Amino acid sequence: MKFFSLTALTLLFGGAVVLASPTPGPNPAVHVARELPEGYEGKFIVDILMNPTPGRVDDLHRLLLECAKVARDPSKEPGTLTYRLTRGFGNQTDIFWLYEEYESPAALKFHQGSKEFKKLFDSGALGPRIETYLTEFEYL
Repeated sequence: MKFFSLTALTLLFGGAVVLASPTPGPNPAVHVARELPEGYEGKFIVDILMNPTPGRVDDLHRLLLECAKVARDPSKEPGTLTYRLTRGFGNQTDIFWLYEEYESPAALKFHQGSKEFKKLFDSGALGPRIETYLTEFEYL
């Protein structure tokens, strides 16, 4: 199982990131960009790197697929624009990466209210994770 230490995270991000201690509780997270700015109302991206709780790789995989099935259905989550699951390969199959894009903060709250999302967080299968909130910028 490859859990990320604060040192590894600092190296991963080139030493340029100020990281807080992981959030306490059964689903610890290190937040790089901890939250959206107060009053933010536009589209945004949530990028999450996660590990399962030891021995729960298959459970986490299954629960993420259940979340994705709902999140990718516009009739169930109209404000979820993108919901992509990825998983490492080779000796990294216990690392999951989730890329989400939302129309607004309200759309994320709606997603977080789904029974599948709550089931994932209540399951104990989700171990340490890094959550980053981002906004896309235009390029030429």
